Amino acid sequence: RDFQDWDCDLEQKAAQQIAQCTVPLPIDPSLAQNIARWLYYANSEEDKVLRQVPWSWVTPSLRFMKGTALDRFANQWAEPLANIANWKNRKVGCAYKICPALKNMVVSCVYGSQKLSPNEVIWEQGSTCECNSYPDSFCCDSLCDTHGAASLRHQCC
Repeated sequence: RDFQDWDCDLEQKAAQQIAQCTVPLPIDPSLAQNIARWLYYANSEEDKVLRQVPWSWVTPSLRFMKGTALDRFANQWAEPLANIANWKNRKVGCAYKICPALKNMVVSCVYGSQKLSPNEVIWEQGSTCECNSYPDSFCCDSLCDTHGAASLRHQCC
């Protein structure tokens, strides 16, 4: 199976979570979701923001968790990474909205798995990886990657 398949119903849920453009957003805490609000957004930055948002979810998790086991959902700082990397997750739907009155852009992704509980396993560790879900995929630090994704990040193994 593919790592994650796009799901239009999850996209609709993501759009509903951010539709009001209010602070705070009236989000559903039962959903496995990541939300980013990009302040002082300008129209010319739309593509740039959309490329940076996933990294804004993952980077703080990895920094905070440095030196700890990354295979378990240990605390709130790990939640964005846990939502993305949850081994049970096979679907995702994302949406974004420009909020002119607040001069920002809000991005939301809702994931197809249930929200993880503290200390629940994010992924099962293994000594090797088998990367055959996508053409041109390869193993990098025991995780599957693609050359296309690596070039978008400007980072290869």
